[in-house]
Amino acid sequence: MTLFGFIILASSGEASVRAGFMVIFFGVVLFIYKAICVWTTELAITEKSVVAKWGLIRRDTIELRINKVESVRLKQGIVGRMLGFGTIIIVGTGSSSAPIKGIKRPIRFKKELIALQEKNSQK
Repeated sequence: MTLFGFIILASSGEASVRAGFMVIFFGVVLFIYKAICVWTTELAITEKSVVAKWGLIRRDTIELRINKVESVRLKQGIVGRMLGFGTIIIVGTGSSSAPIKGIKRPIRFKKELIALQEKNSQK
């Protein structure tokens, strides 16, 4: 988005310069918003549950018991793959799903959750 702003700035005219600065401004604001979302997400996997908390001002929390988790899905776009973040969707019994957005290293989180599930199922 900010690259588009620089292209507009390169063209002549006062209106083009204003439009370029607006595009760059909104690109920077969007980047800061997404960065705050990723930085304020906290995750914990314990022997019995998965706990996810996120939010800077308003706080949301999800807690799921490991033995109630049926499947774990990963959604990650191109930018998420390059920068190492994504969304994990944990589907529990009764078809309830809990999407956890803005996770750093989501592939590692998914692998550790599946490994813990397998460890608990062997007990």
